[in-house]
Amino acid sequence: VSHIYAGTPADGPLIIAVAILFAYQLYCDFSGYSDIAVGTALVLGYDIMENFDRPYAARSVSEFWRRWHISLSSWLRDYLFTPLFWWGRHRKWWAEASLFISFVLIGLWHGANWTYVAFGALNGFYIVVSTLTSSLRERAASLLRLSKIHPLRVAFQTVLTFTLFTLSLIFFRASDLHQAWNMTSNLGTNIIGFFDIDYLRYQVFTEQVFGATKMSLLIIVVSIVLMEIAQYIQSKQIAVSTRYVKRPRLLWNYALLITIAFFGNFGAQTFIYFQF
Repeated sequence: VSHIYAGTPADGPLIIAVAILFAYQLYCDFSGYSDIAVGTALVLGYDIMENFDRPYAARSVSEFWRRWHISLSSWLRDYLFTPLFWWGRHRKWWAEASLFISFVLIGLWHGANWTYVAFGALNGFYIVVSTLTSSLRERAASLLRLSKIHPLRVAFQTVLTFTLFTLSLIFFRASDLHQAWNMTSNLGTNIIGFFDIDYLRYQVFTEQVFGATKMSLLIIVVSIVLMEIAQYIQSKQIAVSTRYVKRPRLLWNYALLITIAFFGNFGAQTFIYFQF
């Protein structure tokens, strides 16, 4: 991710791959150190709220923000959006305007940079459009006979939500608006490369271009898949955790520790979100 954002020229398939990888890098970084904070506080006797709840399984942007950085989004909801909404609740479109303003300030909270403002504004725009088109989308789903839990509808909504957030993260990660615009405007270039084996072999699986070896990329992909499977199991059946709470869970912990020992990156690297 750093290799491409440092200025290495990239076309559509590579930008898409990097955008997806950064989405998981940011999630694992931020959710990981939030879990460390929650666990450390629990040892000291403090029960701190969870900060993430499988956000990439969300089916809408509004649901996503109820699952992502819960401590910030819930605080802004209670102390910014709600008072702002009630102050002008009799005005037309004020609810949507309040939502948009709140998300712009979420972006600005990360730093005094136009990229963060664009990140917040883009997510605010998503939610406003989602709110205004909710009835239209429900009618379309009804015409297509897709219930709220239809697998096709769930998959489409989940992938769309993840795609929209990942797109906004390009602005979040970019050094300035110029770089963000260049990357987003090049997303559609050479899409045929996704289906070209020689292109994929050269662009993705070589150290010179992507900044990673084949083994590193394999570890990344396998780790993401295993993480999503584990989170899916946890979400579907709490009993799974309590049922295997003794020896098998201990064995899994040892297996994870050994995996980290063999494949972990132990260089000097701080958490991404520490800068905020």
